[in-house]
Amino acid sequence: MVSKYVVNRAIKEIATMLSGLSWEIAIGSGRTPAWVDNETLENELLRKDASVSLVTTDVTNDTLEFYTKFIITESISVSEYGVFKKAPNPWMYCRIVTDPIDLHAGLEFPVKIRIQITR
Repeated sequence: MVSKYVVNRAIKEIATMLSGLSWEIAIGSGRTPAWVDNETLENELLRKDASVSLVTTDVTNDTLEFYTKFIITESISVSEYGVFKKAPNPWMYCRIVTDPIDLHAGLEFPVKIRIQITR
């Protein structure tokens, strides 16, 4: 019998390495369900730099918490969110699709997304 497991320290180190990169959060109005092969939002509306911090879910510092605040300049309906690694070699790390939220000009719209590194 072979027993393999990713140890707790490795989970923390992977999250720590990822937290050192530059990230953005994008919001959009797409409604197609999220899928593992998604590389972009379906209909991106806004994108902004995101801060990232480490928080604990199950293992110390196993979760990346991304945060930004959008200033809405025109009325929009938001139903999808994405976390993107910035250049060089930009790519989308995750996509979330929700029920639409109608936002009006002048609103501040904070977005916080947590991604847990797991076994």
